Amino acid sequence: MNLKEYVEKLNKLLEDNPEAAEFMVVSSSADECNSFNVVHYDPSLGWYEDREWCTEKHENNAVCIN
Repeated sequence: MNLKEYVEKLNKLLEDNPEAAEFMVVSSSADECNSFNVVHYDPSLGWYEDREWCTEKHENNAVCIN
């Protein structure tokens, strides 16, 4: 999913559930959704490939949400 698609889905979620604007944001750390954490940090740009994240040596290709 790209950032535009993600934002569109968030906007639709808010449109259908305006009360969610005041909800906390959490992230899941496993496909099975068995581990959750509160999102503390602002989104950041960086480079991601093969489970590797870098913010300096490469051209940005991803947005990290936590």
